[in-house]
Amino acid sequence: MAHPSYLALVADLDDSRQLAAEARSQVQRSLLELSRKSQSWLGALPVAGPEVVSGDRMQALFPCPARRSEAERVAAAIADTVLLWAAEARRVSEGEAAFSFGLGCGSLSTAIDADRIGRMDGPCFHRAETALVEDAKRGKRFCGARGFGPPAGAAQSEEVLGADRALAGSFEAIGALIQSWTARQTEFVLATHRRGVLRVQAGELRFAPQLSRTEVATRFGVGLPTVSKSLASAQAHALPGVMYAAAW
Repeated sequence: MAHPSYLALVADLDDSRQLAAEARSQVQRSLLELSRKSQSWLGALPVAGPEVVSGDRMQALFPCPARRSEAERVAAAIADTVLLWAAEARRVSEGEAAFSFGLGCGSLSTAIDADRIGRMDGPCFHRAETALVEDAKRGKRFCGARGFGPPAGAAQSEEVLGADRALAGSFEAIGALIQSWTARQTEFVLATHRRGVLRVQAGELRFAPQLSRTEVATRFGVGLPTVSKSLASAQAHALPGVMYAAAW
């Protein structure tokens, strides 16, 4: 009997020990708060998490979708989670801190513990950790991916590795986009990006806005054209579609 597959997402803050003590503490407090909020934003979609499992590391576990409609929601949720974690770390540290990510597809070896993701283990987590350490950290990339190729007798076949690299390449596009944002753009995206509420609009996957652009303009004391232009340039609305196209 085949074991169900899951998608494990792990994130580790790069060079966190080089941050000043107060800055690192502030980032950690922000990540704890973000973890709590993400659990309500994403609802019941994650199997477990998002959760801070150590001072600078976060994890989340998602179901591996069997149908297209499920794939759209999972892809959007993962892209949204990556965006929020990366953007929040960038905002709080004023651009000094950045995450590396690993995404692994595979089975679980332990029972599901929705309240303590750190107690769970299995191939999905092993592959996510390998992707994080070998592909992202050592390769100086935004994210690595493992386990997304078709079943094959040789785990390191070019067909299997090609699928992993394609997904990782899409994450690179997401990472490059986030890194290109100014501090103000990051604030605008975090204010307008509704976590976990997916809509299909004009054939694209989008999230319903948390705040309207008019509300954001009022909050930050700028004109509506400034907000609209900044968000259009940030292109955050396109990230779920990038994730979906690469993985499924």
